[in-house]
Amino acid sequence: MLDQFSATIEKIYAAASGSVSWGDSLRAIEDFTGSTGAVLNLVPDAPGALPLCLAGSFSDADCTEYAQNYMWRCPRIAFGQQHQDVPIHYDWMILSESEMDRDPTYEWYGKHGLRYYVAGWIGKTGSHSAYMSLQRSRRQGHVDQEHVEQFALVLRHMSQALSLAVKLGTLDQHCRLNLALIDGLAHAVFVLDEAHRVVLTNAKAERLLREGDGLVVLERKVQCRLSHQQAALDGAIASALSAQSPQARGGWAQIERASGRRPLAAFVAPLTSSEDVFGLVEPKVLISVSDPAESSAIEEHALHDLFGLSLAEARLAKALSAGHSLESASTLLGVRPTTARSELKSVFKKVGVNRQQDLVRLLTSLSSLTPT
Repeated sequence: MLDQFSATIEKIYAAASGSVSWGDSLRAIEDFTGSTGAVLNLVPDAPGALPLCLAGSFSDADCTEYAQNYMWRCPRIAFGQQHQDVPIHYDWMILSESEMDRDPTYEWYGKHGLRYYVAGWIGKTGSHSAYMSLQRSRRQGHVDQEHVEQFALVLRHMSQALSLAVKLGTLDQHCRLNLALIDGLAHAVFVLDEAHRVVLTNAKAERLLREGDGLVVLERKVQCRLSHQQAALDGAIASALSAQSPQARGGWAQIERASGRRPLAAFVAPLTSSEDVFGLVEPKVLISVSDPAESSAIEEHALHDLFGLSLAEARLAKALSAGHSLESASTLLGVRPTTARSELKSVFKKVGVNRQQDLVRLLTSLSSLTPT
């Protein structure tokens, strides 16, 4: 028993450090306590924060359903909020058996094989208050004093682990990782929820918004600077969110700019990934915006690394991919046209193409992967 307790506590602090998931630590708690489920509820404190639920054995779908439809009405959480001076509480402290039978949250519990619980608050994350509970089946019955004392031991360590996680910043590490990944993309990226509200942008998107030439965000929604463009963008977003088809499509929209510069090209697609466990939103739509006015030339070092081009060959290939003809490229680079033609033949051989248009097509596609 002592070894299992030590292993459980180790899992709890491993979750705080980010080396294992909170789900793993909650499953370890279930095994140690013999409970039907170990649950961590994040009750919103900050405006705009959504209720969130983590569990060991319960499915993500069950956790989402509870967080969205039942947490706000759960008498257990309501009791905890009203009695902050009670560190640990359980069913018979708040409801009779007949009251449980009439309560809609307890009806939902029953459908999942649950009936009783023991719970307590473990701290705050900045946007949420964290509420830990152990679930029990009807056959297991109410908790006794031994179970309460066992839960108190776990609760103390969970509280310390939560405090550590907040200090280390590991609670939102997945969100920060996702943001770092999309910041590396060449295009501006907007992520929307099902209400069309912007929930995430990358650095390129922020730059576009600061310009305010083609797109702006008003009341958390992406808006076209020129209003007559809005219908096409809204239509693509609606298509991506469409529940009428099992394969929502999204689509393309051209975004004209107030300055008259070349229009932006927006690609809209549905997102099927579920919310991050400590995130505040559920992403539904991705908008990727490319700016044709920006240089699409691939970098010289990339051409060297990919194809083994010399510096002179890479500079020529870069000029061609940026739209120069062979003659204008030779003038730009200060070389004779015959020299440029000789270098181009070498480029063809190394890259594996036979025509200049094929070379430009290939390099243009590669340049879309390079952040600007």
